[in-house]
Amino acid sequence: MKDLVIVDHHRDVADEVYRLTVGYVVEEDGPVLDENGEPVMEEDRLVATEVPAVDENGDPVFDEDGPKMEPGEPLLVPGGPRIERQRFLVPMEDFVFAAFDDRWEGKTPEEIVREQKRLVRAALRKRDEPVAAREIEQLPGVGDSL
Repeated sequence: MKDLVIVDHHRDVADEVYRLTVGYVVEEDGPVLDENGEPVMEEDRLVATEVPAVDENGDPVFDEDGPKMEPGEPLLVPGGPRIERQRFLVPMEDFVFAAFDDRWEGKTPEEIVREQKRLVRAALRKRDEPVAAREIEQLPGVGDSL
C-alpha cells in the first residue's frame, strides 16, 4: 500500500459521486514529444571511423597490438528520437463515495479529501488482512464472465 499514490480525485456533479483513483508511479525511458505529439529528433552527427592500414602493395600493416588502424571517412549517423526518463501515473483502483452523503455536508474540499483518503487507507488495510482473520461469506459467480 505504501507505493500507492492518488492518480485522480474529483467530484462528478452529474453522477453525484466523489471518485478517488489510486495507482502506481511508473518510470521508464520514452521519446520526448513536441506540442503536436511528434517525437523530437536528435541532430544528425558525424562519427569518426577507422580502417585497417595497408602498405603500398595493399597488404595489411601490423604492429605489436595487431592490425594497424588509420582514420577512415566520417560516417553520417542520422539522429533518432530524443529519449528521456518519464513518469507515468497508472490507475489501478477506484473508490466511489456518494456526494450526497451527510459526512461531506458543510466540509471544505480539504476536509473531504482528508477524510476520503483516511477511508481508502482503512479499506486497503482491511483488504490486506489475511482472510482467516476476517469472517467472510463467499458469493456465487466467482470465475463467471462479467
